[in-house]
Amino acid sequence: MWSTNLLSTAGDYAYISGATGSGALLPMTPGQPDLVFSDEENGLVAVEHGDEILYASLYWRARWGVNRLARVHLIGADGIEHSATVWQDVKYIPDGRAHAERDWVNSEFGVGDLNIPDGGFPPPGDTLHQAFAGQVLPLAKAPADAPDLPVGTESPYAGRASFYRCAYGPYLIAMNTTSDRDHTLTTKGFGASVNLATGAGVSGNAQLRVRPGTTVVLRRL
Repeated sequence: MWSTNLLSTAGDYAYISGATGSGALLPMTPGQPDLVFSDEENGLVAVEHGDEILYASLYWRARWGVNRLARVHLIGADGIEHSATVWQDVKYIPDGRAHAERDWVNSEFGVGDLNIPDGGFPPPGDTLHQAFAGQVLPLAKAPADAPDLPVGTESPYAGRASFYRCAYGPYLIAMNTTSDRDHTLTTKGFGASVNLATGAGVSGNAQLRVRPGTTVVLRRL
């Protein structure tokens, strides 16, 4: 099954390697203008600041409930790469239910078109256990038109927060995923910074309005 997926690889490589290209440069190419990109629907942020690049996934593996985790990848101007899973502050509307993390160590999410058991196949050797097994994750309230799924069902809404506040290195990200509510970002404890989208300076004890469906990215001075 897997080998048939690779039958076109040689032809694809020949086509790509022989293409002349359009000359257009991707946004993160060195020398391109600074950039702040955000996708509030999927909790994603991409930032280019000089020779520094930051990618962040704020909605990290939260398909069972609100886990408060973000995944970040920071490429410094010195070329050193930092990759981390970090704790973040979130706000959400609970639906009154909760999910307990399963004792899965191999595959956390299902793959619908493959015959793989829930949790994947157990690895060889001594029996392993999930360190977070039993951790209680509250469920966020799903949109009114979303299917009413039982607890423990993988869902894009189970752990999707309304507001994320994620700090990593010199960056502070505030994302409002709602369509109808403002949220407030407090910079206390972060220090003086600059709003990368507007260039405005921000004090170390400010309160910023984050409008629905928008993201604010600050970088510490």
